[in-house]
Amino acid sequence: MMKIEERQKLMDKIQGHKKQYLEEVAEVGKAIAELRKKRNEIEVKISAAYEGDANALLVLSENRESVQKLSKEIELQESRITKLNESLKEIEADTVRLLDVWMEISTNARKDADALFEKAASLQQQADEARNEAEIHRTEGLRYAGQIRDFAKDLSQETAKKYVDFTY
Repeated sequence: MMKIEERQKLMDKIQGHKKQYLEEVAEVGKAIAELRKKRNEIEVKISAAYEGDANALLVLSENRESVQKLSKEIELQESRITKLNESLKEIEADTVRLLDVWMEISTNARKDADALFEKAASLQQQADEARNEAEIHRTEGLRYAGQIRDFAKDLSQETAKKYVDFTY
């Protein structure tokens, strides 16, 4: 029973991890796409500013800082993806453990069933032996009872003759 409960806990844990993993992957994917879009917009502004503006160096340095911040944010989101991949490995390990537990439950159930069938066969054999022995005892008892009855008849006839002879 403990293995069945353990199996259910593992299945629930895997489902929870899977749901959380999928939600976080979707969230991180959206964040990375948005950050890359912003970085591209800034790079376009930098290119435009550099081509036709006298204050290009000022715009360039401001936008460069923004690009660096966005790049760091992208790296942060990518590290979240790495953590999510580690979480996925944990889900895989739990799944393997679940399969091991399931196989152990199945194997134990099969062993228990085999043991019960062997015990039933043994008990059937013992019952057959006891029945045969009881039949032997019954047959012997009937034979002895017949012998005693015959002996009693013979004894009573002989005793009766002697009694009659002695009395008269």
